[in-house]
Amino acid sequence: MTAVIGAFFGVLLAVVLPSIISALQIFYTLMAVALSAPLIVGLYSRRPTAARAIVAIVASVAVTAFTQSAPIGILAGFVIMITR
Repeated sequence: MTAVIGAFFGVLLAVVLPSIISALQIFYTLMAVALSAPLIVGLYSRRPTAARAIVAIVASVAVTAFTQSAPIGILAGFVIMITR
């Protein structure tokens, strides 16, 4: 059942997104955030646990999704562009 749901969302994203580049940008952004946040939390936590890692993953993906939406994402993109 999980494979069917994943396939459904894959087809939906293929229809909605304008190009494969935009799909890859979304994928790599979420992958980087979901992997780096638990690592950083685990490095600076006194007692790292699996529950804290899951909370870090969920929180980081939620913050990323929030900041990528307009107008917050536009402002964040502008700040990143002018600081480089």
